[in-house]
This record gives sequence, C-alpha cells and structure tokens, in this order.
Amino acid sequence: MTGPRSRIARHKTKKQHNLKKERRASARITAARRDPEHDHAAEVAAWMAGRTPEQQSALRALAKLIGAAAPRAEHRMRWAYPSWVQNGDVCYVSAHARHVNLGFHRGAELTDPTGLLEGTGKGMRHVKLAIGEPLPAAALTSLVREAVKLDARG
Repeated sequence: MTGPRSRIARHKTKKQHNLKKERRASARITAARRDPEHDHAAEVAAWMAGRTPEQQSALRALAKLIGAAAPRAEHRMRWAYPSWVQNGDVCYVSAHARHVNLGFHRGAELTDPTGLLEGTGKGMRHVKLAIGEPLPAAALTSLVREAVKLDARG
C-alpha cells in the first residue's frame, strides 16, 4: 500500500502506542511504591485529607481497629484505597457519602457468623458501616484476624 494508512490501521497504531505509554507509567509508579524510601503514610494521609470530617473519623476508627487486629500488616495505598498488606492484600477501606466500607480481598473464604459481609463475587466481600454509628468491634476484629490467617496460608 503506497498511500496513507487506512483509518483502522492508524487507530490501531495509536491505541498500541497509548497502551505502551500507560504500561511504562504504571511500571514507574509500581517501582516507586516498592522503593523502601517511598512515603506510604503521606500517600494515605493525602487520601484521607480529601474525605469529609465524618468520613475521616469513621476511617480513623477502622484503621485503629485494623492496626490492633493485624499489627504486622503494612498500611499503604493499593488500587487507590488505603489497604493493609502482609504477604498479600489483607483488607482495605473506602469512603462513601453515608457509609464507609471495610473490604476483604478473600472475603468469600471468611466465616461470618454475624452476617456482616456483603457481596456476591468470586472472592471479595465488604462490610458496610454507617457513618456515625458505633463499630461492631468484636465482629470486625474477628474478620480481620481471620483474613490475616488466610493471607499467611497463601
């Protein structure tokens, strides 16, 4: 073909170029986060600063509970949410208008005698906690500890 490339060929080439560009950017971000000098606390604090005071209060209470139940887990940002990581991902928190979620990456494998876990996917589950309501601390602590045990098993 001697003339200009077809519209489809140009689109495909541009799409491939953008994909390569995204992969390079993602690799740089991943490398920065693996860097022992990377300030995960500042990253989490910046995310928290963008939440309402009510959300921040609920999230701080959850973070304290998770920290006590999973003292060896590292607190860091993963997939745009504050997460706790040991061998793998243990749990994460997210903020919404009227509630906060405590999510578990392997939540479908957790025993939930109190029926707090929500979700229907293959693996993930979350607990929806209304802002301003007291936390069911004993049940949440039990779930976090079980998630840590699952994570340790691999």
